[in-house]
Amino acid sequence: MNDSRKLYRVFTLAMLGLTIAALSAHTAVLCFAFDREPGYHANGVLSTLLYILIALGLLCSVAYLVFAKKATKQQLIGFAPTPGSPSLTVYICSLLVAASFITALVWELCFGSLADTPSLLRLIGAVFAVIYFALPKKKNFRLFGLGAHLYLVFTLVSEYFDWTVPMNSPIKLMNQAATICVLLMMCDELLALGGKARPLRSTVCAALSAFFGLTCGLPMLVAVLGKGVIETTYLIHTVPPLALGIYASVRLLHPCEIEWIPTVKQPEQDSPSPENSDTINDDEEN
Repeated sequence: MNDSRKLYRVFTLAMLGLTIAALSAHTAVLCFAFDREPGYHANGVLSTLLYILIALGLLCSVAYLVFAKKATKQQLIGFAPTPGSPSLTVYICSLLVAASFITALVWELCFGSLADTPSLLRLIGAVFAVIYFALPKKKNFRLFGLGAHLYLVFTLVSEYFDWTVPMNSPIKLMNQAATICVLLMMCDELLALGGKARPLRSTVCAALSAFFGLTCGLPMLVAVLGKGVIETTYLIHTVPPLALGIYASVRLLHPCEIEWIPTVKQPEQDSPSPENSDTINDDEEN
């Protein structure tokens, strides 16, 4: 298979299928195989299946990079999610992301501490992120998108230094993986809006954001409603990555064609020999 469009379709469908399977497995683990006291998954078939699906998602992404790069170089055309797509479906999902940051904003105002620097920076970031995702045309306002980066980075900082939850807790690890993936997707989206689109980078970032955002977020919402296995703070931190995962999955279904610009190395010019230098000087004098 050497056609860029076919590779894109196969990869998108494969990743969405793995996402559905992984979020189902994660939901089952949190509902039926999660030990609340230590905060770890119980050993068994469900947790093993979840880890296998996560590994398959990562391997699928690496395989796509290898094969799609060859096809794109041959055809000089790549396919990637459209940044700032005019599609109504993408815009509705963008509004969903804005609503998720409004939820985070209200939480920070009601329960956060303005004296706490990470909380204050998350609050500021959420405000700018709401503006960015509420706008239908983002190209001229892409700097507001940095608000999402600000919120996500200091969410990572707060969770990493939260010593009440073990560092290798699966809930913390899944939350951080989802946050990092959507953060990378947002970096790519802002670069694409600035005219620096890279089809393979955009596709893989969106696919991993959809995979981890949905696999982490939806099961936690179900588990909280059913058993209350995680704290409310972690649940709130999960909401924006979940919405961004939905946004990424819908963007994957609205690809655009991007021209591949090959990198051409300029031949090195040899410095003129002393004899040639003399000749040049003589010609100039003449």
